[in-house]
Amino acid sequence: MDNLSDEALLDLYYSGDAKAFRAFYLRHIGRVLGYAKSKGLSQETTEEVGQEAFLRLHHSIHKYEQGRPALPWFFTIVHNCLIDGIRQSQSLSKIRA
Repeated sequence: MDNLSDEALLDLYYSGDAKAFRAFYLRHIGRVLGYAKSKGLSQETTEEVGQEAFLRLHHSIHKYEQGRPALPWFFTIVHNCLIDGIRQSQSLSKIRA
Protein backbone atom coordinates (compact mmCIF):
# COMPACT_ATOMS: atom_id res chain seq x y z
CA MET A 1 0.00 0.00 0.00
CA ASP A 2 3.03 2.25 0.32
CA ASN A 3 3.01 2.94 -3.40
CA LEU A 4 -0.64 4.10 -3.48
CA SER A 5 -1.56 7.78 -3.53
CA ASP A 6 -3.35 9.35 -0.59
CA GLU A 7 -6.46 9.59 -2.75
CA ALA A 8 -6.31 5.88 -3.56
CA LEU A 9 -5.89 5.04 0.12
CA LEU A 10 -8.94 7.08 1.09
CA ASP A 11 -10.92 5.56 -1.77
CA LEU A 12 -10.02 2.08 -0.50
CA TYR A 13 -10.80 3.04 3.08
CA TYR A 14 -14.16 4.42 1.96
CA SER A 15 -14.80 0.97 0.47
CA GLY A 16 -14.05 -0.67 3.82
CA ASP A 17 -10.34 -1.50 3.58
CA ALA A 18 -8.93 -1.02 7.10
CA LYS A 19 -5.37 -1.56 5.84
CA ALA A 20 -5.75 1.56 3.71
CA PHE A 21 -6.62 3.59 6.81
CA ARG A 22 -3.57 2.23 8.62
CA ALA A 23 -1.33 3.10 5.68
CA PHE A 24 -2.76 6.64 5.52
CA TYR A 25 -2.34 6.99 9.30
CA LEU A 26 1.26 5.83 9.30
CA ARG A 27 2.07 8.09 6.35
CA HIS A 28 0.65 11.24 7.95
CA ILE A 29 0.65 10.95 11.76
CA GLY A 30 4.08 12.57 11.98
CA ARG A 31 2.98 15.48 9.83
CA VAL A 32 -0.18 15.97 11.92
CA LEU A 33 1.75 15.90 15.20
CA GLY A 34 4.42 18.22 13.80
CA TYR A 35 1.79 20.71 12.67
CA ALA A 36 0.10 20.71 16.07
CA LYS A 37 3.42 20.96 17.91
CA SER A 38 4.50 23.89 15.72
CA LYS A 39 1.55 25.86 17.06
CA GLY A 40 2.98 25.70 20.59
CA LEU A 41 0.69 23.08 22.03
CA SER A 42 1.74 20.84 24.87
CA GLN A 43 2.75 17.28 24.07
CA GLU A 44 -0.50 16.02 25.60
CA THR A 45 -2.68 18.38 23.56
CA THR A 46 -0.65 17.64 20.43
CA GLU A 47 -1.32 13.92 20.84
CA GLU A 48 -5.02 14.58 21.47
CA VAL A 49 -5.21 16.63 18.27
CA GLY A 50 -3.62 13.75 16.37
CA GLN A 51 -6.03 11.19 17.80
CA GLU A 52 -9.05 13.40 17.21
CA ALA A 53 -8.04 14.17 13.61
CA PHE A 54 -7.93 10.50 12.64
CA LEU A 55 -11.10 9.76 14.59
CA ARG A 56 -12.88 12.53 12.68
CA LEU A 57 -11.43 11.18 9.44
CA HIS A 58 -13.01 7.85 10.30
CA HIS A 59 -16.37 9.46 11.05
CA SER A 60 -16.22 11.69 7.96
CA ILE A 61 -14.94 9.27 5.34
CA HIS A 62 -18.41 9.13 3.78
CA LYS A 63 -18.03 12.85 2.99
CA TYR A 64 -14.78 12.39 1.09
CA GLU A 65 -15.35 12.86 -2.63
CA GLN A 66 -13.44 10.14 -4.40
CA GLY A 67 -10.69 11.42 -6.64
CA ARG A 68 -10.49 14.82 -4.95
CA PRO A 69 -7.17 15.86 -3.37
CA ALA A 70 -6.94 14.03 -0.06
CA LEU A 71 -4.53 16.16 1.94
CA PRO A 72 -6.35 19.50 1.70
CA TRP A 73 -9.55 17.72 2.77
CA PHE A 74 -7.82 15.90 5.62
CA PHE A 75 -5.87 18.92 6.83
CA THR A 76 -9.09 20.89 7.06
CA ILE A 77 -10.10 18.26 9.61
CA VAL A 78 -6.69 18.53 11.30
CA HIS A 79 -6.92 22.33 11.45
CA ASN A 80 -10.37 22.17 13.03
CA CYS A 81 -9.06 19.71 15.62
CA LEU A 82 -6.16 22.06 16.29
CA ILE A 83 -8.52 24.96 16.92
CA ASP A 84 -10.57 22.80 19.27
CA GLY A 85 -7.38 21.72 21.06
CA ILE A 86 -6.28 25.32 21.53
CA ARG A 87 -9.68 26.30 22.87
CA GLN A 88 -9.69 23.36 25.26
CA SER A 89 -6.18 24.23 26.50
CA GLN A 90 -7.19 27.84 27.07
CA SER A 91 -10.32 26.77 28.95
CA LEU A 92 -8.34 24.42 31.19
CA SER A 93 -5.75 27.09 31.97
CA LYS A 94 -8.51 29.53 32.95
CA ILE A 95 -10.04 26.93 35.27
CA ARG A 96 -6.67 26.24 36.88
CA ALA A 97 -5.92 29.96 37.35
